[in-house]
Amino acid sequence: HRGRPAPHPLGATVPDWSVPAISSLEVAQLCTLFLGGRARASWIASVCLLHVGAMWACAAIWLQTCHAALGSPPGEPVPPPLVLLCGMVLVPASIVGGSARLQPIISVTTAATAAVMIVVLADAMAEHGRGSPTWQVFDSPRRTPPPRPVPLRLLVDPSHLPQTLAALAFCHAIHQSVPALRRAPGGAAAARRALRVGLCGCGLVYLLFGCLTALVFGDATLPLVTLHFRSLHCAPPHAPPPVWASAAGGAVALLPILSTTAAFPLFNGVLAANLAVVLPTRLASRRLTAPLCALPPLVAAAALTDTPSLLALCGLPCLVIAFLIPAALQAAAFRASLRRWGEAGRRTPHSTPLSGAAPALGLFVLGAAVLAAGIWSLLLRPLLHALGVPGG
Repeated sequence: HRGRPAPHPLGATVPDWSVPAISSLEVAQLCTLFLGGRARASWIASVCLLHVGAMWACAAIWLQTCHAALGSPPGEPVPPPLVLLCGMVLVPASIVGGSARLQPIISVTTAATAAVMIVVLADAMAEHGRGSPTWQVFDSPRRTPPPRPVPLRLLVDPSHLPQTLAALAFCHAIHQSVPALRRAPGGAAAARRALRVGLCGCGLVYLLFGCLTALVFGDATLPLVTLHFRSLHCAPPHAPPPVWASAAGGAVALLPILSTTAAFPLFNGVLAANLAVVLPTRLASRRLTAPLCALPPLVAAAALTDTPSLLALCGLPCLVIAFLIPAALQAAAFRASLRRWGEAGRRTPHSTPLSGAAPALGLFVLGAAVLAAGIWSLLLRPLLHALGVPGG
């Protein structure tokens, strides 16, 4: 927002940033003000697709975890009875709601579990480095550890960069606490610091997860790292695993069921509330809107549970949310500020070194390139291949 003009000692009019005219605006309102109705429609459609994709991801992870817990090998199709069981759990949970109260408990549990997983993976990495290990962390790893030096393609694969960026955009966009975090602190600077620390911390943790898992399991790394902990051994190679190791490994492997069961109703509630606005009053009931919003993601999860492809596919609308619309808004607001205040409107108390036309253009070009590459690799190329078109 921009402040009202204040008298300058030399008689000129400059922005008075200490008296804001508007406290806050939703992004959809900002799109209407600066970009027009089409941008607003694109934003709303992308947010709706985000919530559908988030429910799809939750259901797919739920199904994968349960399927693996039943002893099924990776890649085997999920049986319809398991999909029915998933619906019998997630749809009533969406109708009842209230899972937001469980989020602090789940967050603490997830953080503690992540710390344990990193320690176990680091120990497994150290054991693989020994010539004749006397301690087996995982029971019968799916393959021998990667050779030394580790092939670079095991950690960095440029061919999957567009899908990776789309998945990162999706994972960033689905965090429900970010809007509340921006409103809670006393100033925007504190919110920026909190977001920066949170995003950098999560990024480092997941990067450490991925690298350690790839170094321990090599090409046989599963899409869900938690599934590897079903084979937690923590004993000499020929000794049976202790009870505590089996119990701890099972708890880690089943943790995604708890987290997705709690998260699914949150995404469903947002989408159902928006659906209730367009329905007649007599039909605007949570008992109707919650199942209507839950069924499409459940059906999609029954057809596709491959986590990497799913996250990349669901990340396509998130590129609009995380790259295109923010960059366009930044550029439009910057031009409006210059028109209103001249050179005095070039910087505000919220400006950073990345505030300006050039960074906004770079962000927009990056988002558009990743979006185009993702649409080609995830949608158009498979479609052409299915139609038998050469080069598909």
